[in-house]
Amino acid sequence: MLSLKNCTFCGKPVPMGEGIMMIRNDGAISWFCSAKCKKSTLVFKRDPRKLKWARSKK
Repeated sequence: MLSLKNCTFCGKPVPMGEGIMMIRNDGAISWFCSAKCKKSTLVFKRDPRKLKWARSKK
């Protein structure tokens, strides 16, 4: 069974074999659908709730 992951930043589904998986030193796993989402999280430290193109987390 294939499981879809959701992007940590924007919430879009990430198909198997695509996207970027980042594992932090504490064991937390983050999935990103694109380099745009990865850079927005790690480099620019943006809040996805304040951006129109990123779906807000519930």
